[in-house]
Amino acid sequence: MCTAALEAVGAKVHKRIVVRDANVKLKCAGQLSADLMEAHSTTHEMEMITNHLIGMHSSEIAKEVQPAVETALAMVLEDIANKFLKHIPSNMIQSDLDKNSEGHETIPIGGFMCPREEEALSECLKDALNVYIPELATGLPKYGIPPCEPLMIPTLTIQQAAGPISISSTYTNVSVKGPASMRITKVEVNSSKHEVIAKLYIPELRMKGHYNLSGKLLLLPVEGDGKFSAKYGDIYAVLTIALGRLHRENDVDALACEKLDVKFDVGSASINLENLFDGDNELGNTMNTFLNENWQKLAKEFQEPMEEALRDFLKPLADHAFGTLNADDIFLR
Repeated sequence: MCTAALEAVGAKVHKRIVVRDANVKLKCAGQLSADLMEAHSTTHEMEMITNHLIGMHSSEIAKEVQPAVETALAMVLEDIANKFLKHIPSNMIQSDLDKNSEGHETIPIGGFMCPREEEALSECLKDALNVYIPELATGLPKYGIPPCEPLMIPTLTIQQAAGPISISSTYTNVSVKGPASMRITKVEVNSSKHEVIAKLYIPELRMKGHYNLSGKLLLLPVEGDGKFSAKYGDIYAVLTIALGRLHRENDVDALACEKLDVKFDVGSASINLENLFDGDNELGNTMNTFLNENWQKLAKEFQEPMEEALRDFLKPLADHAFGTLNADDIFLR
């Protein structure tokens, strides 16, 4: 005879109680027996010998198959429980899932149960999002988020015309490494303004690709076409997210990320352009030295297209993160 112990986690999803992460542990007592039908297609004698050997080692065999049986039972029982709960109105279920240990209302965000109070919610949301970020390198296909390492930018075009510098440059097939190293340092939720402001820190962004450049520097013609590499360090970014409502049929409205803006400051920058001046190394090295000595201007020229690239990268993440939440859990009524 076997007994089963079932453990499961309860959660509220869209105002309904669901069972998830079911776990079953079996405990069997008494003699175990097993019989394999048609174990051998040759003779009845061989089948009897096989079953005899199985009977002699039934305990060892049971121990080996037990984890698979427990997993299968857990899946079946979890499915049955959720089908049953689906037909029960949420207002008929008394649950403490939407309260924390101090009795305050909570909101499920990822694997976190976050307090609803704005300051505590902001801190919890920061922690929840930071859990997701390391996974962004390989992407989150089930949420429609592609890999971000490297982040690909098809084209960057920069027109620089200030004083003695008049240069037009195009950068293509740009790969950017480093976005998955970002960390959210602060989150501010403003329910009345329907706004979330997040501050990020990115230790380093490394770029490489192909460039084409032409123009004049101090009346000296400048031309180049070849590979380039660049590095940004100590990047502090501010995300401003405008939230709205997304209607869900026969359910409460979900949150929607209506707009996402990115602004960042760079602590350091460097660049190396190959094949400048038709491969003249002396002139090329001089040009690269000049650019790196004036990295603040270089960073400023790259800032707007890089902000656009970061916005395009972060928008799907924000869409998923907020799209799983109920609008009424965040907005003030």
